[in-house]
Amino acid sequence: MNRLEFKNVIDVLGINNKTSYIISKYGTVEDVYNWNGLEIYFYGHYYSIIKGKIPFEVAQKIYDKYPNNPPSIRIINGNNYYTPIDWVKNDDYDKFIPIIFKTLKKEKQNYENISQVYKNIKQEVITTYPNNFYIDTYHIDTKEGLLILLTELQDYFISKNLENPNSCSLINRQKELLVEVNKKLIKQSNPYLDTNQWIKKQNPILEETKNHQSNDKQDLEIRELLTEFDKTVNPFINDKFDMVDPSNYIDNISFSCNINNNQTELEIKDKKTKFKSEYIRNDNRLLYNFIYGKKPNIAISHHYTKTHNHTQPKEVISIYHDYDDYNNNRNISLEYNLTNNFLKYKNYSDNHKQPSTYEQKATLIYELKKAIQMAETVTINNMCVQKETDNIKKI
Repeated sequence: MNRLEFKNVIDVLGINNKTSYIISKYGTVEDVYNWNGLEIYFYGHYYSIIKGKIPFEVAQKIYDKYPNNPPSIRIINGNNYYTPIDWVKNDDYDKFIPIIFKTLKKEKQNYENISQVYKNIKQEVITTYPNNFYIDTYHIDTKEGLLILLTELQDYFISKNLENPNSCSLINRQKELLVEVNKKLIKQSNPYLDTNQWIKKQNPILEETKNHQSNDKQDLEIRELLTEFDKTVNPFINDKFDMVDPSNYIDNISFSCNINNNQTELEIKDKKTKFKSEYIRNDNRLLYNFIYGKKPNIAISHHYTKTHNHTQPKEVISIYHDYDDYNNNRNISLEYNLTNNFLKYKNYSDNHKQPSTYEQKATLIYELKKAIQMAETVTINNMCVQKETDNIKKI
């Protein structure tokens, strides 16, 4: 989760009572929202925090609904295996201690695992006095997780005050609310700005590189494939398709947008395969990236950079595998500078630049085609329909 996603979830749920601020772990100043006696705030970098008395009943319901914690709703700041029963608190806990130890003393002869006995008795006490117990802190890593926890809490609070709580249930509207959050993110981040628009705005030299005419068949094919690659990694710039409503794809992919220090970041990740596309743009760089496959993953990156430390602007495509777990080596690592027409090949023992060869360009073409096919399964297949009009449908 990023700050923009956090703010949109808060806005969509109508939480607007800012009461103070906090200095985050990373030195940023973050607003603190007070809601139903709880403090909610973004804590910088990738997660938000909810502090206060989160009813044990809600904590247990979420734990039961989402085994292994896929939305990353973490009790305290722990891992996914942290359970509510282990971290539950109570302001008057002392009055329950005699009950627990009296039963423990009576029952321990029948149990070999004393810690399990204690947990069972603790669960019995909590069941008998459910309103006395709570979790005091949650760390939430995703906008989906934050939405889940807040809607579960809202419905819990509503159920305490209304005769017919189901009439106002937010839990039943979680998907609808997440769609609203995603629509706001798309509008704010504007992922519709394509390569040509960025180049014209940033540096004409790169336009010369992109539009350079070559008689080499491989260069022409690489250029065509790169255009297709970019429009597949970021489907919002693909003029062959219309974007569908987010309600059609949020079950299949996780979607993340951010604007940070004048930089736009878009990430689309397949929930099953974990294949991931990334689109990043700022005043100095435009990046299209796709990562797929099982370990070692392969990453295909196409990016443009403006001047940096007085260097020439350049357009680069790179292809590399993650390090293999067994021999710490890469099966492939190529970096092709299209601006200067040289290729850098690296492996564990070699690092040098050289003019690109026919064989290396053939490798680039082969890997690009494969990456486009894989990227389509993440973006185009989930988020697009065949275009019927000349106007790009924007959300």
